[in-house]
Amino acid sequence: MARIVEGGLALVVDEGRRRGDLVALARSASPTGVNAMLAHGRGLVAVAMTADRRDRLELATMPGTSTPASIEASSGVTTGISAADRALTIRTAADPAAGPGALISPGHVIPLVAAAGGLLSHRGRVEAAVDLARLAGSPAAAICEVLDETGALAEPAAIAALGVRIGAPLTTLAAIAERRVELAIGDW
Repeated sequence: MARIVEGGLALVVDEGRRRGDLVALARSASPTGVNAMLAHGRGLVAVAMTADRRDRLELATMPGTSTPASIEASSGVTTGISAADRALTIRTAADPAAGPGALISPGHVIPLVAAAGGLLSHRGRVEAAVDLARLAGSPAAAICEVLDETGALAEPAAIAALGVRIGAPLTTLAAIAERRVELAIGDW
């Protein structure tokens, strides 16, 4: 937990589905952190949040669905694709002062919405990222699925090796859920 609170990356493994994600606190998203996610995770960098956060931001949805459309900070970005621009968008999504109009669509960051109740109601990667962020005092997390050199989902052994190589601690969905139970955090 200390590493992520300090602005670093952590690896979260979904032991049931045998896949993993690089996770960072959204409020601490930096160009260096986003670039590290892209270089080491190789997946899509997204921002995971609660439904309450999505509703407060009044995020637009993709036509005909309830899925939020891609987002971008409404000010302070250039093209939106740079690591700096994506970091700003992720930080904006987590900013408690941000409300409607702080983010626009379309953009270069995908918002992912966790199920109500987090890991205690649904065992998923988005819920794990949001629960980990909330345990660290942040309403949202930057998340990037880890792919291997071929572009396929990385296996747990490769994810563990990545953690050692980049100095990112590894945790599991079960460990995050257990921590919530230990702290008697029921519903968020």
